[in-house]
Amino acid sequence: MKTLLSLVGWKEASIDDYRECYHMYGGGLATHPVVLDFIHKHFKCDEKYYVQRDSNGLLTAAICVWGGKFLANDPCTPLSKYIRIAIPNDELIIPASPEAKFVLPIKSKFISPLNRKNLINSTYIFNANRRVCIAKELGNGGISIKSQKKYKDRLKRFLKIGGKVVDCESFNPREIANIYFSLTEKRWGSCCVDEELTQELFELIQPLIWGNILFYKDEACAFHFITKTCTSEHTIFEFIQAGMDTSDELQKHSIGSLLIWSNIERANSQYENARYSFGCPSREYKLRWCNLQPIGRILSL
Repeated sequence: MKTLLSLVGWKEASIDDYRECYHMYGGGLATHPVVLDFIHKHFKCDEKYYVQRDSNGLLTAAICVWGGKFLANDPCTPLSKYIRIAIPNDELIIPASPEAKFVLPIKSKFISPLNRKNLINSTYIFNANRRVCIAKELGNGGISIKSQKKYKDRLKRFLKIGGKVVDCESFNPREIANIYFSLTEKRWGSCCVDEELTQELFELIQPLIWGNILFYKDEACAFHFITKTCTSEHTIFEFIQAGMDTSDELQKHSIGSLLIWSNIERANSQYENARYSFGCPSREYKLRWCNLQPIGRILSL
């Protein structure tokens, strides 16, 4: 694989080279150097980094490869069943200059539409209809003015009966993790992540954890694990997992929808270039909030 990569312009590099390229062009949480370094310290991934440079030696793209076969955090890697932390990998955003063009001789079916112009040997048509859910814009053609007013009114009513909207920045990583574990268990019946590893990860990625938490009578009742990263052209919000209190008293207020609205509205009001991802279309509610964009597949050489 190393020989094949070198034939199409990729050179083996260090984590420092990868980190520099990520900081230049950005990416998602799954390709973030802090997350990769954390995973590599806890799991045997046989990781190697590769970069491309232009004729002046400037970094233009970077990848991390596991076991000589898979892009890091690709859902198809056998490691995915052992890494019990919530990493969004429905799309892999490769750190790359918007102008970079390259061949990638590694199989993957999960390349982000943000890399569509980068990859020469890819298809976004013949990929088993894989899609990613990207939140609609506010206004015409997206979330209508009527719908926006509806959610604003519902949120006001929730606040009047003892609800609160609190920025997750008000809490330390351990507090956020405990809210996440508790509400995920209430929502799904169990918390499927490794809690010790997740707490450790939250300590490292605290600056990336973003969003509001809903409280009812001073108790957290709805939390979405969301991270905020950047690329050259977008502020990337990745809605990874939802947890909420499903008691009858709160279900009638649709607190899940209220929190979705609260976070989408906040992201769009604070960032003109917000790109808010719900991941793959695994649940019907996502289709109400989102437009679908195709995921790319690498064509074998």
